[in-house]
Amino acid sequence: MSLPTPPSAPQRIGKYEIGEYLGGGMSAVFRARDTLMNRPVAIKILKDAYREEDEVAKRFLREAQIAGNLIHENVIRTYDFGFDPDNRPYMVLELLEGQDLAGAIHEGATGSLANQARIGAELAAALDYIHHLQPEPVIHRDLKPANIFLSGGQTAKLMDFGIARTDSVSITQAGMTMGTPAYMAPEQVRGEQVGAAADIYAFGLVMYELFTGTRAFKGDTYERIFYAVLHEPLDVAALAARNVPPELCSLLGKCVEKEAWKRPENLKEIRNELLRLADPMQRRATGTSAAPTVAMQAQPAPPASQAAPGGGNNKSVLPWALGGVLAALIAVSGYLWVSAPASRRGGPEPSASGAAVALAEQIDTPTGPMVLVPQMSFQFGKDKTPTSLSAFYIDKTEVSNAAYEAYTRATGAALPPGFPSDRPDRPVVNVTLEEALAYAQWAGKRLPTSKQWEKAARGLDGRTYPWGEAAEAVRANVGAGKGGALAAVNSYPDGASPFQALQMVGNAWEWVDETAAPTPEMIATFSGQMSPPPAAGERWVMIRGGSYNEKLDPNSLWDAGVMLARYRSPIIGFRCVKPAGLQ
Repeated sequence: MSLPTPPSAPQRIGKYEIGEYLGGGMSAVFRARDTLMNRPVAIKILKDAYREEDEVAKRFLREAQIAGNLIHENVIRTYDFGFDPDNRPYMVLELLEGQDLAGAIHEGATGSLANQARIGAELAAALDYIHHLQPEPVIHRDLKPANIFLSGGQTAKLMDFGIARTDSVSITQAGMTMGTPAYMAPEQVRGEQVGAAADIYAFGLVMYELFTGTRAFKGDTYERIFYAVLHEPLDVAALAARNVPPELCSLLGKCVEKEAWKRPENLKEIRNELLRLADPMQRRATGTSAAPTVAMQAQPAPPASQAAPGGGNNKSVLPWALGGVLAALIAVSGYLWVSAPASRRGGPEPSASGAAVALAEQIDTPTGPMVLVPQMSFQFGKDKTPTSLSAFYIDKTEVSNAAYEAYTRATGAALPPGFPSDRPDRPVVNVTLEEALAYAQWAGKRLPTSKQWEKAARGLDGRTYPWGEAAEAVRANVGAGKGGALAAVNSYPDGASPFQALQMVGNAWEWVDETAAPTPEMIATFSGQMSPPPAAGERWVMIRGGSYNEKLDPNSLWDAGVMLARYRSPIIGFRCVKPAGLQ
């Protein structure tokens, strides 16, 4: 079969270099590159020049208006909008690699029941987000498997807001029916005004299809499909036959009630049930039946001195690059354990005897709270190499001035130069690696290896930033340059990592216990700045995460700076780790 001839497109639109044609209907989608941000994107270009009286063009602009304001990890990002040299409107979108849910269902590639539930929970999170958006909620109105994309490692992304509406943005007239027949709510079929209840109805149908592999309502004609939508009940027994728990079957049945007022007001309860189904530990805790736990062999963490060198190019200045989204799915007990930013899971950790023991997601220590990084495979380094580590706890924040001052009072150690006693909540800086190691030993902890630091920062899916893929500098203390300053260690909660560690990007660079090789240029630079100059055999180590001086860098979670171990800097601090189970 011959491929369709791609429509004409300029080689470049502004800062975007146009590449491979990816497909499309009334609009053409191309792979492209943002030359300023140095990241791959997708460009969706309307095939005809813009005319105000053209309904297709008006709908394209409305889609850009709505989608451009949506920022959520389970909603496709719209970065930009404009007109090409031929006056054709275009949108610049997040480039997704993977397949849509319709294709995955058709190919039987949606995985286990637990993985299907995880996809549903992510979709529910996306709908809950758009339905509660302020100042104006968004109603999608065309929810179906083809408009849900499984990106990379199957992270669900809601897309295609072509017929979405808000109170102020809509081109649908009263009595006008829009949508895809098999997924339209009865009120849509009747041409009535629709609200969030229509999306909740379609969500129930999508989940039915995801779990059973077949559409809820089928027919050879639109009339037959519409009759089923208006009059026939959902076959809940087909869900039960696929081992969907009774509570979830009941909730999905409520989602597809014919009368909108009988449906759930939101998807919170059903999302919680989906999360329980996705996570064996949550099901056991709530008394829902689950397969028996299979204990994994404990893998003690290697001493820092034996740890493999970690993830960077060993550069003092980090270049721009772009990572991707890969959700790491680890099979346990016949189910999938899932890492998702909206619902982090700790799960059981095998004890020395081989029995699974539950670990708290956060523990309190005399020097501050620590968060759990569980024993699951994660994507490490620039190439996202699957890597395993034993579970460990990491300080939720950088070590503060208050904590370090308590250490000096207890041990008689000296405070670092220029120590600001009046700023107890700021990260301690101007400490050497050896001083950081001494503090960690006193606290019953250690400095992280490069792999431990990166896993805590990126989660399991190799994300570009702790919060996801979007370059949202407002989530971190970055880009301030010489006019900036350190922020309190518990600042920027919106920038937390999947394990809820704060400020893994920006604020202060962080020492890690990982030897690295300096370049000749670095040795020459330090030789001109330090007395005595670096000697042969002196230890150079990695620093991770950047500081408030640097711009938000998409490389910073896998790349590393290199620093002389005895160097002091007002922008280098640290945080500590400890093996899980040592509480």
